[in-house]
Amino acid sequence: MVAGGFRCVYTHSVLSRAKIAATRECLCLDARSTARLLTRHYDEWLRPTGLRSTQFSVLAALANTGGATVSRLADILGLERTTLSRSLALLEEQAWVLSDATEDARERRVRLSGEGWEQLERSYPAWEAAQAAAIEMLASAPEAGAAEEEPANRVGPERSTSHETRPVPQLPGER
Repeated sequence: MVAGGFRCVYTHSVLSRAKIAATRECLCLDARSTARLLTRHYDEWLRPTGLRSTQFSVLAALANTGGATVSRLADILGLERTTLSRSLALLEEQAWVLSDATEDARERRVRLSGEGWEQLERSYPAWEAAQAAAIEMLASAPEAGAAEEEPANRVGPERSTSHETRPVPQLPGER
């Protein structure tokens, strides 16, 4: 017993350094890192059009569905309703998205406006170029399971906090 009636208890961790080192191969971390890398990639290509990749995705989903309730659109995009609502508010401010009341007062239906269709058409070539470059980038990544000792040699994004941007090539017809 120690003063004050507390006992000292020593524990030994059951996790070895080798087991902890195995977390470097975490697929969840790699997927999240790759998603952030791809988001930055698409954002760079879409920046000249005035859209972020998330905004382009909302416009494209609305074009593909012909309009949807916020709940349905959130399900389609895999977003929380509150996150989507913030994005929709920005798109509505730009007059790219219109919303209509539904029979359920808790829900609203959103659709592309004429200006939204025009923005989507202007942005599509940048998205198309980003898509082709992303496919090429991912196809040229080293095969998973190759002899890897250092995380820098792994498939997926570089383990860097740097947010350097690469120059965005001009789209055909741009000057």
